[in-house]
Amino acid sequence: MIVRKIFLFCFLSLKNFSQEDNKPYVDPLITNTPYLKYLFIPDSTTQSSVFGLTLQYLYTPEIKSFASKGASGNLILNLSRFFSRKFVLGLCYNFKFYNGVTKQHYSKEFKDDFDKNFITNYNNSVDSAQAYTLKGGIDGSAGFESGGNTKKGWGIVFSPFPQKYGGFMLLLKTGTNWFTFTGPFTNKLFYSDGGRNMNLRLKNSYSIELTFKPYKFFNSEGLKRDRSKPINLLKYIGISLYYERISLGNAVIDQTNHGRDMSIKEVVNQSFISKYRNINNFGIEMGIAIY
Repeated sequence: MIVRKIFLFCFLSLKNFSQEDNKPYVDPLITNTPYLKYLFIPDSTTQSSVFGLTLQYLYTPEIKSFASKGASGNLILNLSRFFSRKFVLGLCYNFKFYNGVTKQHYSKEFKDDFDKNFITNYNNSVDSAQAYTLKGGIDGSAGFESGGNTKKGWGIVFSPFPQKYGGFMLLLKTGTNWFTFTGPFTNKLFYSDGGRNMNLRLKNSYSIELTFKPYKFFNSEGLKRDRSKPINLLKYIGISLYYERISLGNAVIDQTNHGRDMSIKEVVNQSFISKYRNINNFGIEMGIAIY
């Protein structure tokens, strides 16, 4: 349901803000309601829309431990549009629903520190299986795998000139990451439905994105266009500089059949957690940006 809403908002933005003013096709409810007309039908001063959407692929060149990678998006609600046509200031919902085919890569130092601080004895078979699945995925042992991540979170967005000077937009976000692990033990010992993934949940992740549109460095036209001309898709290409801080301090293995979340503090000693409490990652994103 939420995916359908995201693409509906995207469609509204393209449809209502790409057409010529004198020949728009919009719902009569909008044209007959002054405030809705102000929100959804642009004029010569309009530089922003109510809704925005980014769908981009993240490349992280150097990874020492956990890092977000692959395709993700931001659904944007521009609150400033309710009283101004000039800029973007609002909220965003950050999402990544599919962990893709990406895999995690860990530095030798990270692996050595994890192995040195790993706790070997557990009270029951489920805790032991979870801990050794985490260890096997990080070590890259045969039969184990550390896969990609999914995530969700919230944030704020700001763009002072969304249609000029590159259309720079700043996104400040916080949320949760889930990193997947698989191995010989991730079966009915964990999940009653026989699921194959074990998830390590990292809360209190923070990220900063500085997004811009290369097209807008050379063309500062507003949201209107001549319908006789095709849509120039280049104006919707966005590039982002990305920074993320992931916290291992309160990481947990998600609840499984044994009925509780298993803290990372039960798997490794405190010295490891102290050293890797905050993990900083940098990257570049590229994809679609509509705002």
